[in-house]
Amino acid sequence: MLNILLTARKELLNEIAVLSDEQLNMKPTEEIWSVSQVVRHLISIDEAILPALRKAVQEESSRVTEKNLDFILDRSKTMC
Repeated sequence: MLNILLTARKELLNEIAVLSDEQLNMKPTEEIWSVSQVVRHLISIDEAILPALRKAVQEESSRVTEKNLDFILDRSKTMC
């Protein structure tokens, strides 16, 4: 799982590295996030989920506490 996440992160960074600041911050409409907002959202998700994944892997227990992650899909709040 960690390798998949690291590979996806590397691919994302390669894709956005060629974008200008204007392209990164352009919002097609007021309701649609810019690339930079999406990336900030992904960073927030990484910071919220990766520690939980690490803890789950390190613990001997096979039971992981379920969390409500519906907030991840809530696009009504911008990251700016």
